[in-house]
Amino acid sequence: MSAAFSENYHKVVVGTHPNYTVVYHEFVISKGNLPMIEEVAMELQAPNVLKLSWLDNGIKNTSFDDQVMLVIYCPELHVTDGFSGGIKRRDKQCTFKFNPKMAGKRLEVYVSISSLNRKKIGNSRYLGSI
Repeated sequence: MSAAFSENYHKVVVGTHPNYTVVYHEFVISKGNLPMIEEVAMELQAPNVLKLSWLDNGIKNTSFDDQVMLVIYCPELHVTDGFSGGIKRRDKQCTFKFNPKMAGKRLEVYVSISSLNRKKIGNSRYLGSI
């Protein structure tokens, strides 16, 4: 996490006091060398249900049981929801029911991956705003 913190500290908060702005597409949740899942797509299936789908790239240095991490941030409420683990690389999709207070608000969505034993982690990816 320290690599991600360092990158965020220098890139994500811009402006001068008191007019700071967060550059969400630059925000990093994790930084590492575990290959990420590929072609990640997100779809809002209900006001508070997000579906993710991806390809299992099956490349060297990955495992079927690598764990997916999802972070959903609502800037208006300053609330975060998501999960870390429980969904495997091989699953190729998941559906997540997030905090209903966040429904209908702008949400910033990030995904990452870690090994089952948490010794390896991948570079997080910003999926966009919904």
